[in-house]
Amino acid sequence: MRVESEKPTKKGGWLHAKDTALQDVPLPPPRRRVPDEELRDRFTPIVERAVLAARETLPELSEKLGVDTKALELLQVGYSYIGGNPAWIFPERNARGWIIGLTRRLVAPRDGRDKLCVKGGRRGLSYCDGWEKYPGPIWIVEGASDTAAGLSLGGCVLGRPQAPGGVDILAELLSDYRDNKIIVLGENDQKDPEIVKKRNPKHPPSCLGCLQCFPGKAGAATVSKALSERLNKNIGWMLPPGNVKDLREWLQSTPSNERERHAAWFQSGRLCAPSAYRS
Repeated sequence: MRVESEKPTKKGGWLHAKDTALQDVPLPPPRRRVPDEELRDRFTPIVERAVLAARETLPELSEKLGVDTKALELLQVGYSYIGGNPAWIFPERNARGWIIGLTRRLVAPRDGRDKLCVKGGRRGLSYCDGWEKYPGPIWIVEGASDTAAGLSLGGCVLGRPQAPGGVDILAELLSDYRDNKIIVLGENDQKDPEIVKKRNPKHPPSCLGCLQCFPGKAGAATVSKALSERLNKNIGWMLPPGNVKDLREWLQSTPSNERERHAAWFQSGRLCAPSAYRS
């Protein structure tokens, strides 16, 4: 797509005939992979400044997400005008805790989108310093806001960047915690069958859940299987109970007088639906 030809595409890049000999295509040099140390040195000062700038705005984000302000502080959520738009920024880390990427949650959505990655970084995990000291099993959730929800419940939580992502960093980070119970939590985000069929007419109606029709379920199962193989232990996965989409929505649906009880459930490896757990 980055090599010019006589057939440019509407969205940028160029097409080449399938039978074109490889030697006839002047391939560009491979892109340099930026070392994690360089990303850390680039993004850490940005986060430090953004954290200071976020002190007055974190309560607003806390209310918007339905999580504790303290949880956002633990994740070093900041406030910045990177990209020209005001946004809260969430750092993403490698297994050594270094910040290797940033995601932005725009204060005012743009073109229907409110979450964007900062260019130049890599996707990593969302977690706080001392994450391993929190009680209960290790929950692997999807996204930074679910990580904040888990911290609000007082549990041990790691956030993967997307439904099937983050396996390499997770495997490295968890290599010293094989004896801990680990649960991968997916999302109830099943797509409308008609929309899926329109996008892919070949999608089988009998599908039990793939990345096209049920990314939250398929992603959790994929991460669970991959980590089980990498860590040589059985790692289960589950979905939130009922019609709750994710951990943050489960937290938001918790009545204030039951918050302590639900936190105890979470710390014991339950979401008030033990039968939903799958090994």
